[in-house]
Amino acid sequence: MDWISVKDRLPEEEVYILLYDDYCKEIITGELCNGNFCSYDYIMPRVTHWMPLPEPPKED
Repeated sequence: MDWISVKDRLPEEEVYILLYDDYCKEIITGELCNGNFCSYDYIMPRVTHWMPLPEPPKED
């Protein structure tokens, strides 16, 4: 999976995704809610890229 720039397109609302915050230089799980990127009820104003979560591991 490749990172998607927020300038290219935004994810669906209320779907968990990985977010890259350019200010803090961190990757965190979050979502797009009401037009804002959020993680744990904290609005992240400097998200530059996002990507869908990978598929969970399969049971053997």
